[in-house]
Amino acid sequence: MFGIRDIVERFHLFERNRFPFELKVLGLAFYVQLSSLRRTALSEFRSVSKTAVLRWVVKLKACLSLSVDVKPRRFIAVDEACVKANGL
Repeated sequence: MFGIRDIVERFHLFERNRFPFELKVLGLAFYVQLSSLRRTALSEFRSVSKTAVLRWVVKLKACLSLSVDVKPRRFIAVDEACVKANGL
């Protein structure tokens, strides 16, 4: 099982060093765990915008090239609404 740091180092994901490498890995790890760009803005550590983290996530996604297979669903979700059929 690979960690985020291992994957980033393996694919040589980042060429530029505007932000430290460890900060980029931390931003990607937060995104993987939290799945929220707003929470991964890393404002506590350094001023990193959520669009910067989004660019890092897009680069990681392009390197991994994961395919998501959509499975057919076999259930119907029903809410509390009352539905009348044929006047009943």
